[in-house]
This record gives sequence, C-alpha cells and structure tokens, in this order.
Amino acid sequence: MNPPRGKLLKAFAAAMLLLLVVAIAAKRLPSLQTAVESLKEPTGPAPVVDSAVLADGRLWLRWGEGRLSAVTLPQASGDHVSVEEATSLGGRVMDICAGQSALWVVTQSTSNPPSWAVFRRFNETWSAFGAAQAGAYPFEEMNCADEPLVFLTTRTALVWEKRGPLMIEHKGWRPPSNVRGSVRVGRSIIVALDGGEYGGGLYRVDRDRARYERFPDAESDSGEIDEMNDHLPHFQDGGLLRARDESAGAQLRGGVTGLVQEPWRPSCVIASTGLEHLSGRTGSLIEVCGSSDVRVFYAAEYQGEESPRHADWKMPFYRLAAQGEALLALGKRELFLVDKAGHASRHQLPPFERVGEFAVGVAAPSTIFVARRADHIPTDDFFDDPLMVSR
Repeated sequence: MNPPRGKLLKAFAAAMLLLLVVAIAAKRLPSLQTAVESLKEPTGPAPVVDSAVLADGRLWLRWGEGRLSAVTLPQASGDHVSVEEATSLGGRVMDICAGQSALWVVTQSTSNPPSWAVFRRFNETWSAFGAAQAGAYPFEEMNCADEPLVFLTTRTALVWEKRGPLMIEHKGWRPPSNVRGSVRVGRSIIVALDGGEYGGGLYRVDRDRARYERFPDAESDSGEIDEMNDHLPHFQDGGLLRARDESAGAQLRGGVTGLVQEPWRPSCVIASTGLEHLSGRTGSLIEVCGSSDVRVFYAAEYQGEESPRHADWKMPFYRLAAQGEALLALGKRELFLVDKAGHASRHQLPPFERVGEFAVGVAAPSTIFVARRADHIPTDDFFDDPLMVSR
C-alpha cells in the first residue's frame, strides 16, 4: 500500500530542510575558522609608536597608522596600566604635542586636496582650534610650546599668526631627512633635521623676515651644488667622516637627532648627533649660541662590543631632553646625565614592561621610555632607540 501523498510531501520537505541546514553550516565553517584564527598571536609586524607625550594627566601615544591612544600609568605599587583608544577626531593623527597646559593634536583629512585640523584637549575636554590647507610636503612636527602654533615639514613652516596662517618655505637644496625636534629662541624656531648617512643639520624659521634658512651659517644657504656637497657625509677607508673636518659646525651638517633649549642659558640650544654606518660610529652634544658661537659641549668614547673597535669612535646619541639644570642624552644602550660644566654620569636603561601593543620603562621618577615596537624592547643584544618622555 502506497503512503498517502501528504506524508510524502512532508518527508521530502524535511529532507530538503536538512540539506539546507547542512549547506548553511558548511558555508559558515570558513567564517568560524577565520574567527578562531583571529584569536591567535598576530604574525604580521607589530604596530609602531611614532611619538609620545605626557599631557592632561595621561601618556599619549601616536601610532604609525595614524591612531591615538591614552595610557593611564600606575600611581602606586599594585596599580595596573590601562590603555584606551582616544576619541576619533575625523582624520589621521599626524602629530601630538604637550604645551600651554594642554594636549594639541593635528589630523589630516582624506579629502583631495587634504587639509590639516587642530584640536586641543584641556581638563579632559576636546575643542576644535582651526584648520588649514595641507602643503605639498609631508607633515613632520607641531611646535606648541608657546603661541603661535607652528607646523613643520622639512621644507616649510606654517605659523599660526593672529592675522592668519603664514607659510614660510625653504628655497635651497637640503638632504632627504626628517624633523627630529624644534625649539623657540626669541621669535625664531630652530629646527633639527636628521637624514642619517645623508646628512641634515639645524635650520631656523625667522618669523620677522619670513625665512626658513640653514643655521647657524645662513649666509651660505644658497641652494647651489657646493651647498649639497657640504651636506653630504664623506667616506674614507670604509669609515664615516661626518664632514671635511670634525669641528662642531661640520658635525651639525651630518644630521641632528635631538634638540633642546639650554637649561642654564635659554638663548642657546644643545643639539645631539649620532650615527652608526658601515664601520663608523660618531656622535656628540653641540652647543649653539649664535652664528659664531658653536662648540662641542660633550662627547664620549664608544664602548660597544663590536670588534675591531676603532679608537676614534664616539658614542652616538639618539634622544635628548632637559632634566632640571642638566641634560639627559640617550646613547646606545646607555643614558648620560650631563651637567652644565660638561661632566657626565653614565646609567643603564630601565627595565621595560610590555603592555599590550607597546612597552614602557621608567627611569627614576622623571623620565618615561616607550619602546617604539612591543617586539623591539632594547636589550643587551638588541637596540632600537626608544622614545624618551620627560614628566
């Protein structure tokens, strides 16, 4: 006896439903697998911290991909470090700066042509400051130490004068380089450029004359080919000579890795230089008090483990900060505390603690070091110069 037609239809519908469920499950398996894989340890390169500042009660980190993180550091033993992503400011974060009792942030839009926008955070509150058309050169640094704000690229300076933004451009030749710091002296801004083995130097943004020129020898800032030859380092017997001689002025032409206002004489600046290239090791702290007053303030013998080690090698310096009436310079795997008489004590870097995507070390109570990548913590066997933040 044949089963009723209704039972056949029900059996067929149940079978089709089962096939449909199996098909959907099979289709979703790859997504489930992908979700499981995403929980594993990441295999790509670690995110890079490009800059760090202390402001508004927190440590702020700007990442290479343009995001911003706020870090609450422990205040007592047993406290934990907490990290949170900052509020989206509507663009890629280009730089952060601590000044005038506030945190300043500049972002760049994705529009064409792009524009720069400035935000200020004070007492845990964000406010928009202003906007300007982005220039033709990549953004490098914002100086917010005083009014007006200054935006720097390697070739231009945008000064936020009260009458409106003033763009000042350098016309001469200069080596491929990055801005490694800026200091205000009077109505001028001294800018440090570092191009590694390609050179660099100090430059001055003169607001009164609207000029962006080499400093301290601006009279030779012509853009001619001789200027280019003066900038480029020279090589001899496989070693590196910073320039034609080892005078302070010549070393400045070789690239500047840090810059601070001299704590005991505010009309002067101290510049750090440092480079390891091929079989050369060189570096120093150089005092600049004007166009004709430039001298090597401090240099140290290089005490690395490389062999053979040349007798004329000098310790390269990669970061520089003022600490009270002294200077704190970061050499390779060492800290140098230098007083105003040019006497130095050498100290080891603090231990680093990994916190999520970054690592932090605290030297005494006044200086925080941030490893630029969590997998590049400085050790005896490996050195990637960390960021140095003064409290």
